Amino acid sequence: MAEALLQTERAIQVIVACPDEDGTGLVDVLASDRRLSVRAASDWSELRDTLEHDPCDVVILSSRLGDKSGFELNQCISDYIPDPPATVLVESTRNPHAIIKALRCGFADFVPKDRNYATELQTAVLRAADRAILERERTQRLRDLERMAQRDSVTGLVNRYFIGERLDQLVEIGRRHATPFALLLIRVAHFDQIESVFGCKVGDAVLLGFARNLRAASRKSDTFGRMGPDSFLYLLDQQVTPEGVAGACARLSEALRFSLNLDAVSLSLSASIGAASFPADGSTVAELLAAAESRMAPDPSDMTTLVSETENGERSAESADELRGPSAPMGEAALAIDNAIMRASDRRDAIRHRCLKTGVLVFNNGFSSINCLVRDLSETGARIEVEGNFDMRHVLELRLVESGQRYRVEKRWHSGNRYGLRFVA
Repeated sequence: MAEALLQTERAIQVIVACPDEDGTGLVDVLASDRRLSVRAASDWSELRDTLEHDPCDVVILSSRLGDKSGFELNQCISDYIPDPPATVLVESTRNPHAIIKALRCGFADFVPKDRNYATELQTAVLRAADRAILERERTQRLRDLERMAQRDSVTGLVNRYFIGERLDQLVEIGRRHATPFALLLIRVAHFDQIESVFGCKVGDAVLLGFARNLRAASRKSDTFGRMGPDSFLYLLDQQVTPEGVAGACARLSEALRFSLNLDAVSLSLSASIGAASFPADGSTVAELLAAAESRMAPDPSDMTTLVSETENGERSAESADELRGPSAPMGEAALAIDNAIMRASDRRDAIRHRCLKTGVLVFNNGFSSINCLVRDLSETGARIEVEGNFDMRHVLELRLVESGQRYRVEKRWHSGNRYGLRFVA
């Protein structure tokens, strides 16, 4: 017997749907096998009710039950039961044509009823149950794969392919029946800067936080999912009025302004939202997305608030505007945000001075070294860049080539080829 049946811990559930005079004998034959749990059904109504409420692996059918033949009952099981069990036909004949017909009509096995049919019937039931278990496992795997193909692995929302198909459907329905709908393009503010410094793990945590808040603020009738690396798409196909779209934008904007507390940093996040309506803003998907992109509202706060620990263990907040200063041009926003994130990840208040110095990292008791560029330097640490991948696990020595200064350092964070170092005694 196959492994699927041998690994089944519960008893095989069997229903005997045969006339009383035959059904009683079949129940007695099968009940002698402790691997089987056998019940009887006297007509189609009882059989259907049993299958709808209780799990079943195999149904035993005869040539006729009440006003239905065994072939008709088998067809009814396939038509009315979503996950039909295997069926075995028992008849008092060994006619090859009857056997071929039964197998063609979907029966898992055919057992001729004669003096030695008991063992053959038990074997047929176990074999049919084994096939049913394997088929259910295969079906479940296919369903899981289909679900995975429609879901974004980071956020758990539907992915761009699924929501793209839904958007195509709404456009087609809108053209045929003049039905309006709206789309909201949502982009995470400053996501590139956050991910470039902290790496994909923190970036995924940010996206997951947006997905949770988006799900909590959504309506059951709306469809939404991840559209791009830092963007989501929200579709409205009911109550599509200017007021309704504006209300949805306000509701989502409020829900997507939140704080995310991680081990190394606490971020205050927000999103930019742009809306477009069909057919007023376009009749194709490309036109609607372009219209939404052009109407993308700026980040309401125009800042990312980052939290770092002070020497007293308290948390103090700094914004990109504060770091930029009153005289700094708007073009330096990304640089200011990068500095803020660096400070938060280092959990320090020491001011870093930007520089460009040649350095050498010495490790392995002085027998190994790697060249680096020192980008920032403070009293408590430094930010460096190295070429290629470098597994920095232990305390190293950082040497500045020009000045000859030496520092014992350990890694605080890294993103790609950039590392934040802390000086140690």
